Amino acid sequence: MKHVKLIFISGIIILLSLGMVSDYHSATAVTMEANNHQKIQKELSEEISAEQESKANITHKEITALTEQFMDILVQEIDEDYKAVNVDTKKELMNQFEQVTTKETAEPYVDFYYKEKADGLYILPTETPAWFDADNGYDVVQLKENKVKVVQKNQDEMFGEYTIELEFTYDNKWKITGISYL
Repeated sequence: MKHVKLIFISGIIILLSLGMVSDYHSATAVTMEANNHQKIQKELSEEISAEQESKANITHKEITALTEQFMDILVQEIDEDYKAVNVDTKKELMNQFEQVTTKETAEPYVDFYYKEKADGLYILPTETPAWFDADNGYDVVQLKENKVKVVQKNQDEMFGEYTIELEFTYDNKWKITGISYL
């Protein structure tokens, strides 16, 4: 009988040990899964923060690229009669501007510098407007999460001292959404 009790007690000890090992492995698996979940959540949060930060913070490269593209579109290639070579209408010119700015922002420039005639689009033979100088310093003011204002003070022989304010808005990409001079 002692032998049967000993086997019975040994069996219970073995079963309890197996249960503890099983519980330990289950607890370890749950802990590992929770840690992995936390790690994934943290990585996603960091990715979202980085994406939001990149939207909210415009870079010098983006500012200079957009301002240069704006001026490149404004100053079209012309022939000896000041007729634009690559566009025939203000509408075509405005379509080019859509890549870097809004219609409302480009329209005053197009209306001032270009005259549409029956045979094409002609540029006014004059100086370009006072503009952003990529080599000069400037301030960036955060207006909203997706909107900034770039403020730059410049000195030019033709225009003297002037301050240009360029508003940039992010909506899947940065665009110039406002231009003003002080």
